[in-house]
Amino acid sequence: TQLAATALDVVPKDRAKINDALVAYTSSELLCHRAEHPEDLVRQQHEVWQPIIDWCKGGFGVDFSLGGGVMPVRQQKETIETLKMALKSFDDFLIAGLSLAVDSSGSLILGLALAEGHMKAEEVLKAAELDVDYQARTWGKDPVTQARQDAVLADLKACESWFSMLRN
Repeated sequence: TQLAATALDVVPKDRAKINDALVAYTSSELLCHRAEHPEDLVRQQHEVWQPIIDWCKGGFGVDFSLGGGVMPVRQQKETIETLKMALKSFDDFLIAGLSLAVDSSGSLILGLALAEGHMKAEEVLKAAELDVDYQARTWGKDPVTQARQDAVLADLKACESWFSMLRN
């Protein structure tokens, strides 16, 4: 109901702002910020994230630049423009769900993968939380983090159901 209300009441009047906010994720795209060490984390990020980036490249014709550390990775102008055009082609209902999926996962690429049915909610969470889960395996689980992940998964599952209904 919340997504339907957003699609009907919010998206039509704020569409340009919402699209701009979604495209803004390209400068902080989670999957483009790679660890430089430890080696096992570097390997895990590549194994989990690279196939998703490759899928996005194949599906949307965009080529993301990767970087190490936490500084923003400047994306090519063509990538940004292509994503803007893709978002303009989405209807308000898809944008409402995509906005929640992207905000929840912290990744435009993961949001698109969920919206397109390429990934399930649990897979998106696993990819989005790869670094956090690595730290939990190293230092132990944190109940606050687990509660946040549970809430994120609930949002992603709602989006997954939403996108499924939109496709049908």
